[in-house]
Amino acid sequence: MLTIHSRVRVTNGELIGKDGIEIVSDGTTISFIGPQARGSFSGGIYEGLNVAIFMDGGAYISEISSGDYIGIKDEAVSLIGTGTRIGKISGGNFFQKTVFGANQAAHGQALYVGDNATIGEISGGHFESAAEAAVMIIRGAWIDLVSGGVFVATNTGVAYSAIQIEGENKPGVNHLTGIGTISGGTFHGPLIGVWVYSWSAEPQAESTR
Repeated sequence: MLTIHSRVRVTNGELIGKDGIEIVSDGTTISFIGPQARGSFSGGIYEGLNVAIFMDGGAYISEISSGDYIGIKDEAVSLIGTGTRIGKISGGNFFQKTVFGANQAAHGQALYVGDNATIGEISGGHFESAAEAAVMIIRGAWIDLVSGGVFVATNTGVAYSAIQIEGENKPGVNHLTGIGTISGGTFHGPLIGVWVYSWSAEPQAESTR
């Protein structure tokens, strides 16, 4: 096992993560920034004090099929911004480790999808958060299909659901936020499986249990 203690930033080129490598940092471990930043992961261990994998500005990861992704404070994987996309997550272990109060996580999800970022499909993987929902989808973010995977939120004092979807229902705002189809998966939330919430209206909750 090759262990690297460093932050990695990809702005023009492709990073391919495979078994046999561990990258650990005291912040955000791997950042993909901009439309020329590309990547794929079929193994490895990636741990960040804040975030393991961060994507913004139209960056693209074709697939995550295996590996361990650990965000101590904030998220294991976070993607934001128009054009930013993960084609498919078919496997891997995604953990957010810190409970609120210990280090005050900024978000606190295993997977955070925000601000018009998209994912094509989640067909596998284990997503678990100690602070909040395992997956947050917010502000125009979209996942086309969830066909598998295990989603676990363990904080009974803060989290309501395994997956939380937050849309905006405000004048002048028309962001489609959510999941196109859920055809499979296992959802363990403290109260409900999937929670759909509109900011300017009363919360609407539906359980998939």
